[in-house]
Amino acid sequence: MANYIIRTITVDEAARRLQAAGMKISGQRLRAGIIQGVYPWGEHVKMKMDEFLVYEKLFEKWIAERGEVTAEA
Repeated sequence: MANYIIRTITVDEAARRLQAAGMKISGQRLRAGIIQGVYPWGEHVKMKMDEFLVYEKLFEKWIAERGEVTAEA
């Protein structure tokens, strides 16, 4: 069996990356979107304290599908 690693990032890290890509979004709005099923790369688990998982590979693919490559300075 192959060895896999599932890389995750925090919601706040995802929000920072989206902001860097030009999207106006806060961590709070991102959490609400994950709960509502707007963002397919994140999951919400209802516990005493809400928990969120953002799957980095799916997140990066989602950005690449929507974004444009720009010239680096």
